[in-house]
This record gives sequence, structure tokens and C-alpha cells, in this order.
Amino acid sequence: MELNKSNIKRIIFIIFAAAVIFWAVMNFAVVISATRWVIGVFSPLILGLSFAFVINLLLRPIESGWDWLFLRKGGKNLAKRLKRPVSIFISALLTLGAIVAIFFIIIPEVSRTLRTIIDALPDYFEELKVWWKGLSDFLAEYSVILPELKFDSTTIIAKLTELVTNSGESIFNQTINTTTAIVSAVFNIFIGFAFCIYLLAGKERLIGQSKRTIKAAFSEKRAKRIFAFFSRVNDSFSHFVTGQVLEAIIIGILCFIGMLILGLPYASVVSVLVGVTALIPILGAYIGTAVGAFLILVESPIKALWFIVFIIVLQQLEGNLIYPHVVGKSVGLPGIWVLAAVTVGGNIYGVKGMLVSVPVCSVIYVYLSEKVRAGLKKRRGKAALCDPEVEVTLATETAAPEQKVSAPKQ
Repeated sequence: MELNKSNIKRIIFIIFAAAVIFWAVMNFAVVISATRWVIGVFSPLILGLSFAFVINLLLRPIESGWDWLFLRKGGKNLAKRLKRPVSIFISALLTLGAIVAIFFIIIPEVSRTLRTIIDALPDYFEELKVWWKGLSDFLAEYSVILPELKFDSTTIIAKLTELVTNSGESIFNQTINTTTAIVSAVFNIFIGFAFCIYLLAGKERLIGQSKRTIKAAFSEKRAKRIFAFFSRVNDSFSHFVTGQVLEAIIIGILCFIGMLILGLPYASVVSVLVGVTALIPILGAYIGTAVGAFLILVESPIKALWFIVFIIVLQQLEGNLIYPHVVGKSVGLPGIWVLAAVTVGGNIYGVKGMLVSVPVCSVIYVYLSEKVRAGLKKRRGKAALCDPEVEVTLATETAAPEQKVSAPKQ
């Protein structure tokens, strides 16, 4: 390799990148901590970008509908001026309305179920005593002696009182920390939503400014690559979000219909819960099934078992029929890498990390795949220059059917 200026720069860059990667691997805990700190600092802006991206998926069809209703027969100044603010308002209202409706359906039902469980605990204890006594009598015939099972409500209350007394300070501190976290989250959401509105209101101008900045900072060839990369990112996230939301809606509807047919309780709340958790790839199905089974278990253990069997069948239907046709290959990530992305994203940033990790890894996977294909094509091209038969074979493979290379006539 010739040691010209370009190659020297490339070597220095490779050495620097290798040093940075080695340091990051050796100090992985520091990297994760720094990443969380950066995300925490910029969380309002990240929330704003996330809100803007999701709401923009609704904004585009709403603006198209506005054009069809009010602007198809010629422009009206008032209709043109109201198009963007009215469309943003409707999109934001639909998004926030869906979120609020979901929380108002799920949280009250879960709270009611927990109260029912607490009220039914004495009866459960009595049933457990009867069951344990019957088991003890049965095993005693075979000389197996079980310890006596006792529940002293007075002792339990005393233990709980002692726990609260000894942990009073920690409980108070935990309450303060929880309140601070809630206030901080509400503040970040408010700032993020305001940032989202500004982004959507002037998105064309911001995109134009970003393109001009990139063109000014990079060469034309590199700028085209950057534009192509961000276009791929946008397509990947858009397809993932729309596909997952549509799939979640279908799963929720099928779950509701199936639970009604089987006569299972809490059909509406469990269906909404299953649909919402379906937004999380792979792990969402298990989360929704566990919580739904817990809710039904209070009413009937047998029905909870039937619910689990029904969800297993529904998940097979979803995995083999619905997901390939609804989401398809829009994510473009093999299953093993989806599992890895969800695991790593969840460890770094919880549920939000699970939601974002799959499309992010999809972009990286597609980018690296294109680089590998380009490298292989380039290597095969060099081989063709050295071997005429390889050159004819490559031309035959890459040409269109009507343009295949034919052997010269004798």
C-alpha cells in the first residue's frame, strides 16, 4: 500500500478508532453510565423528537385529507394558513387521547383487581388451610408428616407494623424520590411536547436548513451518502412504528373477540393490555400474558389457564400469519438480532430502550449488509479483470435476462 496523504489519514483514523473501541470495551460500565447521563440531560429533546416522529405519521394523511377537502379546487388563503396548525392539533389530540384512554382503561381495572385480592386474602388463607390439612391427612397414611400450617393474623399485623416502623425513614425517602421523579417526568414531557409542536410547525424549513448545512460541510458525494443514510433511518422507523401499531390493533381485536367467545372475564381491559404490550418485540407477548392471567386468576384459576392456552394459539397465529404480512420485512432484522437488540436496549434504557433498539439495529444491520455486498462485488470485479471467464460469468449474472452475455459465434 502506498503511503500517500490519504492512506496515512486512513491509518491514523483506524488506529484512533481501535483505541476508542478498546477503551470502551474495557470501561463498559463507564460508557453505559455516561450514555444514561447524556440521555437524561437531553431527554426533553429526545422526547420531543419521538413525539414529533410519531405524530408526523398521523400528520401526513390528515394534511392530505385537508388538501382534498379544502384545496382541491384552488387555493384559499385561510385554508392554507389553517392547514398546518389544525392538522397538528388533530394529530396531537388523537395521539394523547389514545394514550389517556389506554391508561384510564388499564389502571383502574388493575387497582380494582388488587383491592379484590386483598379483600379475598382471608378466604384464600382458609382455603389453603383446608387444602393443606387434606394433603397432610392423605400423606399421613403413608407415614409422611407435613408441618402444621398456621396463619396468625395478629402476628402478621405486628410484623407489618414493625417493618413500617423500622423502615419509616427509607419509606419517606422513597416517597420523596418517587415524587421528584414524577414531577421531573411531567416537566420533561411538557417541554418535549412543546418542542415537538415547534418541530412539526416548521419541519420543511428545518429539513432545508439541515440539508444546506450538510452540503456546505461535506463534499457532494459524502452529502448524498448522509442523505441516503437518514432516508433509510426514517423509512426503517416509519415502517416499524406503523407496522407494530397496526399489528397491536389487530392482536387486541382478535384477543377481545376470542375472550368473548370463550366467556373469559375482563375481555376489554386484557385485550387493550395485550395490544399495548405487543408494541414491545418478543417480550411484549409474555408481559401481556402474565398480567392478563393474573387479572383472570382472581376470578377463576381454570379460566386463567384457558386464557394462557388461548394466547399461545393467538401468538402462533400472529407470528406465522399476521406479522409477516402486516410488518413484513420492513424491519429487515433476523430473529436472533431482534432478541439481542431487545435485550441490550432493555438493559440500557428499560422499556423505551426495547422499543427503539430494534429499528436502530435494523438500520445498522442494513448499512453493514450493503457495505459487505459492495465489498464482495468489488472483490469479484477485481477477480474478473484477472480472469476473462470470471468476467463473462459476472456479466451473465448481473445482466438483465434480455441482455445476457452470449459466447462469440465461431
